[in-house]
Amino acid sequence: MAPGLSDHARKALYAESEKYSKALLGHLQAKLGRASGARKYAEVLALIEFMFANIRVVIVLMKALTSLLRGAPHFAGPKRRMALFSMDIMMRTISRVAGMKTSQETPSPSSKIS
Repeated sequence: MAPGLSDHARKALYAESEKYSKALLGHLQAKLGRASGARKYAEVLALIEFMFANIRVVIVLMKALTSLLRGAPHFAGPKRRMALFSMDIMMRTISRVAGMKTSQETPSPSSKIS
């Protein structure tokens, strides 16, 4: 859990987590069957755990993709600006969740994009 949360916030977050976990497990089991649904649920949890454990790698990959988008001459105009803006928002959101400071590392959406 996130550091700095009050006991009340931790309990509320845990209760919501339990609610959504049970809903996801139930949905997967209804769709795939009890055993296959449980296996898929375990895979989803492992993926989420992996993403949080490797958050810095995810950010590096997103920065690399942003760099590629900036240098792609065939990818121009509004689509390019929207893609870069979306990548910027995702990087900032992930960084906040991970408790990292990236204001200097992450280009802002207002950076010169042509």
